[in-house]
This record gives sequence, C-alpha cells and structure tokens, in this order.
Amino acid sequence: PALDAVDRLAVTHITRSRKALLIEDCILPAALYGVLYTPPTDSLLDSLRKKITSCIWGPHNPTRSSGALLGVAFKGHRLDPYSAAAYRRITTFARMMRSD
Repeated sequence: PALDAVDRLAVTHITRSRKALLIEDCILPAALYGVLYTPPTDSLLDSLRKKITSCIWGPHNPTRSSGALLGVAFKGHRLDPYSAAAYRRITTFARMMRSD
C-alpha cells in the first residue's frame, strides 16, 4: 500500500516540499508501522527509498545516491526509510528508558 501511495503522489502536480511533507506524515508512518517489533526487509526499504526519490526528484538517475539526496536535501531521519526506521527504534528506546 505504501508503494502504491508513493506512485499516486508522484503524478500529482504539487511542489517537492509538499510531496516530502505528505511522505513524512502519511506514507512512511504506515510503511514503517511495527518496525520496533519486526524489522522490515531490505528489499522493501530499497524499493520505498527509490520510489520516494523518484517521486520528489523525477525519474531514476544511476549516478544519484538516494540516501545522500534524502539525507542532505531533506530531513533524512524523517524521509529516508532506512534512517526513519533506525530513528524510530532509537527514540522509542530512549523514551522507554526515561519512563523507568
């Protein structure tokens, strides 16, 4: 469902920053739901990263690094699936440690 949502978002005529905001707030939370209990597969994260990069920046370019682009041009921990999954685990662990 998340990959389909990114495909639908790619054909809309809205700005890059709005697309990034929609991906951050709507698509990635649904895609990474349960990441604390079951790690997502690398193939899922790779395909999601490629689709997000293509949605925001246009067609695939073999010389473009998706991870570097998402980490530098935007908030990487919010838009890059690999970084977002790690960030969720770390912040949840820190919150659990503070609660005790």
